[in-house]
Amino acid sequence: MILKKADSVALVLNDRVLCDRVSGWLGTMDFSVCVFHSAEDAFSALDPAEPPTLVITEINLPGMDGLDFCRRLRAAGDPAFHHVPVLMLSYVRADAEAQRLAGTLGVTVHDGFPLDGETFMHHVMGILVGDLGRDQERMALRVLLALEDMDVSADLCRAFESQGYLVMTALTVEDGQRAFEEGACDLAVIDNGMALGRTLIDAFLVQRQGFPVVAVCGSPADGFFRQLMGRGVADCLCQPFDPEYLVDRCFRIMKERWLRRMNALLEKRVLELKTSEDDFKAVFETFEDLFYRTDLNGMVTMISPSVYRLSGWTREEILGKPVTMVYDQPFARDALLAALGETGCLRDYELCLVKKDGTRIYVSLAAQFVRDSGGAVTGVVGSLRDIAHRKQMEQALKESEEKFRILTESSPAAIMLYQNDKWKYV
Repeated sequence: MILKKADSVALVLNDRVLCDRVSGWLGTMDFSVCVFHSAEDAFSALDPAEPPTLVITEINLPGMDGLDFCRRLRAAGDPAFHHVPVLMLSYVRADAEAQRLAGTLGVTVHDGFPLDGETFMHHVMGILVGDLGRDQERMALRVLLALEDMDVSADLCRAFESQGYLVMTALTVEDGQRAFEEGACDLAVIDNGMALGRTLIDAFLVQRQGFPVVAVCGSPADGFFRQLMGRGVADCLCQPFDPEYLVDRCFRIMKERWLRRMNALLEKRVLELKTSEDDFKAVFETFEDLFYRTDLNGMVTMISPSVYRLSGWTREEILGKPVTMVYDQPFARDALLAALGETGCLRDYELCLVKKDGTRIYVSLAAQFVRDSGGAVTGVVGSLRDIAHRKQMEQALKESEEKFRILTESSPAAIMLYQNDKWKYV
C-alpha cells in the first residue's frame, strides 16, 4: 500500500483501539489515513517518492520501538523523510529531557492521555501549519564534550550535530562546571585521560547522581572501566572509536533513561489505579442501592452485589443477560430509553420489576447514557432504590382519602372543616 502525498497520514500504532479512534478523528478532517501496526510494516510500505504529510506513532511498538523508528526515518539514507513531521503519542507525561530527546529526532510529543479528540486534532493542525514545528527546532538534547584531542572533538561535534544534537565544548574546568551548574547539558562525553576530564567526572557523579556520563580513555588498565561503571558512569569507550558508534551509544543511553522513567510512572499509575479500584470495590460491594450498567443491546455488563438483597437474583444470574428479564413489562425499557433520549438523564423514574420469586417490586431509577470519547452512546448506567415503603405510604394515603370521600359524600349531616381561620372543606 503506497501513501499519497496530499493530506496523507501514516498511522504507526500498535494499540488497535487507539488506532481506530485516531483514524476516526483524522477522517473527519478528510485526511487519507494508512494504518500500520509495526515500524517494519511502515518502512516496507512508505514510498520515498511520495512521503506522507504526517506520521503519527507511539513508543511501544513491537520489534523496533517508536524512538528507533523515528531515528531511522531521519537517517541519511532516506532524505525524503527528513522533513516529514512526526507526532509521537506518550501514555505518560514527557519531562523536559524526554521532550529534548524527541526534539533531537525532529519529533513532537503528545502526552495528553486519555486522548481528547478536539485537543489532539488541534495539536495535529498546529504541527502541519508549522506553529509547533518552530518550537521543536529549538528543542534538542544538549551534549557536553570535554576531550583532549581537538581533532576527535571536532569529529564528534559534527557527528552529534548531524543527528540533531546541540553541542558545547569544555576547554577548562570552569567551562564544564558552568555548563553543569546551569543545567545546560543533558549528557557529557569526557576524556578521563586528562586532568580536566577526571575533575569533571568526579563533579558530575558526586553532585548530580544519575547524570549520564560517557568516559573515553586511551589505554585503560585492566578493570579501570569496570571501576568507573561501578561509580555510576553510563558507558566507557576505548580510543580510537567510530564517532557514529559513540553517538549511537549516547542515543541508546538517553532512550533507556526515558523508558525507565516512563515505566516508573506507569507502575505508579497502576498502583494508584489499583488503590482506586480497591476503594471502589469496597464501596461497590457495600452499596445499599443497586448499581448497574448495560450495553447498547440491553445486556447487563456490571451489577452490584446488592441485587440479591433487592431481587433475590445473584450477580452471576444477571450478568450477561438482557436487563428486560427483570422487567414486569419488557416494553417498559423502550419508554425508559425514549425518556433518556429526551432529557439525557433520569431522576426518580419509577419502574416495576419482578423478583426471582415472581413478586413485583417498585424501584426508583436514576440513569444516564454512557458515551465514548466521540460522544456516541455505548450503553446505560444507573442505580435503583427500593421504594416499597414509599408506595405503601402512598397507597395508605390514597385509601384514607378515599374513605374520607365516601364518608363525607354519604353522610346525612353537613360536614365542615375550619382550620387556621379558613374554611378548608364544606
